[in-house]
Amino acid sequence: YRFSISLVIVFVSFIILGFLLIKSKLNTKLILFFLLWLLASISIVLNIIPLDFTIAERWIYLPLIGFLGIVALFIVKIFNSSNSVHKTIAFSILSLFFISFSARTIYRTFDWQNPLTLFSHDVVLSNNSAELLNNYGVALYTAGDHNKAREEFSRALQLAPDNLWTLNNLGSIYAQEGNYKKAKSLYEKSIQKSPTSTAYENLAQIYSLTEKPSETLNFVKQALITFPNSAKLNQLAALSSQAINATDEARIYAQKSLILDSSPDNVNALQQIIK
Repeated sequence: YRFSISLVIVFVSFIILGFLLIKSKLNTKLILFFLLWLLASISIVLNIIPLDFTIAERWIYLPLIGFLGIVALFIVKIFNSSNSVHKTIAFSILSLFFISFSARTIYRTFDWQNPLTLFSHDVVLSNNSAELLNNYGVALYTAGDHNKAREEFSRALQLAPDNLWTLNNLGSIYAQEGNYKKAKSLYEKSIQKSPTSTAYENLAQIYSLTEKPSETLNFVKQALITFPNSAKLNQLAALSSQAINATDEARIYAQKSLILDSSPDNVNALQQIIK
């Protein structure tokens, strides 16, 4: 119903806007410029060509220039008119708009002390959002509350069973607890839905802990076909190769991993191979 009502409001608003544009004697070239800007920029993010999200607020920043340009032309026309009543009404509306939204923005900043305070506040207001529950779980995990994080990830999966990030996040919880069977199942499901380097890296880590080095190496080599520039996969390939005494192959994988990631953790993990 929210979508339907919003669609009606947008449709009616555009009709009113069009009527006002026809009736007003504004700069036609400027109106046309801002209108074309609005239509051209918003058409890119309408998901006619599918995007990776349904909607993201940042997508509206560019179209807003066109919309606010049209609004500004109306405001300028009103304040340049000789009708004092119109000026008073316009000033009152603008003042109310800026004061109320400024106050709401300031009040909102108190929720955003850190991710945990933000998501713990918002999840109470919208507890049927899988993405919000997942973000809350990440914040809890980062804060060290792994049991509560597992609960939130599980709730998120009930709402959106195919959410890739939640599958991986919950898998990481189980992997850390030593429940590799459940972790492996979640990672495999994530890969089936949409292969990502993160899921392959997590699953490869499980292989390295539970399977023979040769089986781990076979899996990692298959993953590297899709994600050749994954430092983690190259690292695991190097370690698995070293474990089966394929030292030359191990050195090649190790060198590539270090080119992609020269962090101390990666260097320490591979130092026995590259020394």
